[in-house]
Amino acid sequence: MEIILGFITLISLSISVIISFFCFKLVKKILYIDENIDLLHATIDGFHRHLTDFNSMVSYSNEPVVMKLLEHSRDVMNDIEDFSDQLNIKAYEENEEDTQ
Repeated sequence: MEIILGFITLISLSISVIISFFCFKLVKKILYIDENIDLLHATIDGFHRHLTDFNSMVSYSNEPVVMKLLEHSRDVMNDIEDFSDQLNIKAYEENEEDTQ
């Protein structure tokens, strides 16, 4: 009986070590992704400001290529704003859950 309990304990400890190893690797990856998302968010914010300044300009030639570029940049700005709003809402909801 003691041999069986020892064997079960050994298996349990082995599984715990393996799970701990994978959890450690997973946390490292999540931290890496979180850091890169913050960097990407900062880059997108800078690009958004640049596009806002560019779109507010009234003096550019009415060339079709420039006009299509401006329309595309406005679409990209709207997508960036939507994505940023979703990130802020999710972060706000997560902070509310943490405080409760």
